[in-house]
Amino acid sequence: MFVRILLIALGVLSIGRVHAQEENIGKFLKQLRQEKLDSTIEKTSFYKNKKLKQRRVTYHSHYYVFEIARDEYFRRTSFSVEERFNRKGEIVEKDSLLPREMGWCIRKKFVNGKATERRLYYKGEHLAGKSTFKDCLCASYNDSIPQSIPARTTAPPQQGEKYYDVWTVGGTSFLRFGSSRLQRRYDDVWLASRPGYSAVEDLKLATIVQRRRFIEITIKHRPSDKIVCRLRLKYTNPVFVKYFQQADSVLGTVADNRKKIGFVVDKLLPNIIVYMPSLIVDYSGPKEKGKYILNADFERIMPEPVRDFRVLSQPGRNYLWVCRGKCGLYTAKGKNIIPPKHDWAEARGAFLKVKTDGKYACYDYDGNIVIPYAEDYDAFTVSHNIAVCSSREYRGEGHSGAFYVNLITKDTLKATWGFPFEYNFARASLNDGYGLMNTKGEWVIDPNPAIQYLNVTSDSLVLIELNNPAFELVSKDDIQYRHQRYNLKLPDSLTNRAKTYARFGNTPPKKYHYVLYNLKSKTADTIAVNLKVLDGLLDYNISLQEKHFTNGFIRVHVTGSPPWFYTFCSSRGELVNISHRYTNAKSPMNERKQAIVARKKVITVKGVEKEEEFWGVIDSAGNEIIPCDFLSYYPNEYGYIMWDGHRYSLINFCGEYLFSDMSSPMMISYAIQSAENPFTR
Repeated sequence: MFVRILLIALGVLSIGRVHAQEENIGKFLKQLRQEKLDSTIEKTSFYKNKKLKQRRVTYHSHYYVFEIARDEYFRRTSFSVEERFNRKGEIVEKDSLLPREMGWCIRKKFVNGKATERRLYYKGEHLAGKSTFKDCLCASYNDSIPQSIPARTTAPPQQGEKYYDVWTVGGTSFLRFGSSRLQRRYDDVWLASRPGYSAVEDLKLATIVQRRRFIEITIKHRPSDKIVCRLRLKYTNPVFVKYFQQADSVLGTVADNRKKIGFVVDKLLPNIIVYMPSLIVDYSGPKEKGKYILNADFERIMPEPVRDFRVLSQPGRNYLWVCRGKCGLYTAKGKNIIPPKHDWAEARGAFLKVKTDGKYACYDYDGNIVIPYAEDYDAFTVSHNIAVCSSREYRGEGHSGAFYVNLITKDTLKATWGFPFEYNFARASLNDGYGLMNTKGEWVIDPNPAIQYLNVTSDSLVLIELNNPAFELVSKDDIQYRHQRYNLKLPDSLTNRAKTYARFGNTPPKKYHYVLYNLKSKTADTIAVNLKVLDGLLDYNISLQEKHFTNGFIRVHVTGSPPWFYTFCSSRGELVNISHRYTNAKSPMNERKQAIVARKKVITVKGVEKEEEFWGVIDSAGNEIIPCDFLSYYPNEYGYIMWDGHRYSLINFCGEYLFSDMSSPMMISYAIQSAENPFTR
C-alpha cells in the first residue's frame, strides 16, 4: 500500500509543465493532511538572448508529526521541479526533487522536447541497474527502518599489521596484541563481565616494519593515525634469538629471513603486555618460569624473572612494585628503593601503604617511612595524602578512636571516630559531635553534638542531619542515650524513666531537622519536610541515594514507619512534594525535570495475589505526569514508551498519548518514522 502511495506522490513530479500539476499537488497535500500549500516559490534565469535558461519551482507545506498541534511537533517540507533549457528555449534536462527527507531525485534528459533518458538518484548517488520505482522505493523504505545493532566488525589487518586492545584495570592502562581469535575472546561483553576491568576501546592496529638492525612496532590510534609509541626489538636481543631459532626448526634453515621474522612477530606479540604511557613491557613466554620486565627496546630491566609486578606512576616518574617471594619498590630502571621484604602495597597519592608481617606502615617513593609500624593503631587508609588511622589511644567507653595525619606537613588532628576522605572532605566525630574536615586537616564544619550525620556529594553540598531538639539527652551510668531518627526504643532498664523522653509540648518534629550546606558558598538551606505522604507520621529519616546532583536534583530515600519510599531534593534544599509513597526512583531527574518512579500494587495472576512494581513519571513539583500503571518503560525522544503488560504506548512529556495499542516497541519506531516522513505512509 505504501508503495502505491509513494508512486502517487512521485507522480507529482512527472508532469513537464508546472502549471499542469494542480491535481498532483492535491495528492502531495493529502499525504500531509493539509488542504493547501503554504507557499510556492519560483526562480528563473535567462540567457542574454532572453531565452529561458533555468526554472525552479518549490512547493512548501507545513504539517505536524502527530495529531497534537504543538511547536515541538511542527515540521516543514517541500518538493521542487527544476528545468534547464538550451539557448533555443528547448528543455534539455529536468530534475524532480522529492521532499528532502526522502532523498530521491529523478533526472530526465530531453531531445527535441522528448524524454530520452531517465536516471534515479538516492541521497546524491546514482542508482545504476534499477529499472522501476518500486524496487528502489521498497529498498529505501526497508533500509530506513531501524534494525537491531549488528555485531562489531573490523576489517582484517593488512600485511605488516597487528591488532591490539586497550585495557584498563585499577586505573592502569595497557595494551595487548592479539589475533582474530583473541579479538573474539576479549570482546566487550567478555571484558565487561570481569570484575575490575573496563570495556575494551575500539580495536586498533599496530604497524610492524623490518628495519636493518631491528623490528619496529609503531602503535597508532585509529582513525586519527596519531602515533602513540614505538617499540624496537633488535635482532641480537636474546628474546628475538630464541624465537628465531624456533622459526628455524619450524620453517627450516633455508627459509627466507622475512618469513622467519614474520614467524617471530606472530609468536612473540601475543606474549607481551605494554603498560601505557610508561612503555614498560611485561613478557612471559610459554616456557618461562615467570615474567620478565622489559623496556621499550625489549631489554631486561630486572635480570631475573619475577612472580608479579605493577607499574606505579607519579608525576614525571614511573616505579615498579616487584614481587618474587617478598615485594619491594624499584625505579623504572631497576634500582631498588624499598627492600623486597614486604607482603603487599597500595598506591595512595604520593605515598604507599605497605603491609609487612601483618603490620602496616606508610612509605614515600624515596623509601622513607612516613608512618612507622606501631602498636597504638590497628590500621589506616591513605587518601588525598592524609592518613586516617584507627587508634588504640582512645579505646574505652565504647570508642575506638582515630587520628588524621597530613603526610606532607606531618600535622596531626585527633578525633573520636572518622571516615576516609571522599570528594576532598572527611566525616569525623569529636567528643560526641560530628563534623567535616578538609584535606588541610581543618574543620570546615565544627564538630557539634547537634549533628547526627553528614552526607557529602561531589557537588560540594552536604546534607546535615540534626538531632531532634524536641527530645532530651539522658545520661545513666556514663552512657548517653539520645533519640535518633524519631524512633524511640527504650531499653528495659529505663522503662520506668520514659517520662524523661517525653516530647516537649506541640513542637512539630518534622521541621528544621535537615540542612543542606554549600561548602563553596558557605550558605545553608534548611529543608522543611512538608511532604503530603508524611501527614501524621512522626518517625522518618532522610538519606541521599546518589553522589551528585543531576539537573539540580538528587534522589532521596525516606525511611521510617510506615514503610520507606523515595523522593527528590533540589540543590536549593527543597524536597519534591509527592502525593504517593514511591518504592523506587529508577532514574535521576532528567533535563525536563521529570523522573521515572514506581509504586507497588497487589495484582491477581491465575487466582494468586502477588505484589508488582508499576512504573510512571513525575515532575519536579511532585505531579504524576504518567500514572504508575505500567510494568516497563523505554525513554524516547518524544516521551516514554510504556508497556502495560499487554500492549505498548508512546506517551509524550505532557502525559498525552501519541500512539497506543502497539504490539512492540519496534512497531512504535515504525509509526514514528512514518509520522516524521509522511511520504512513507
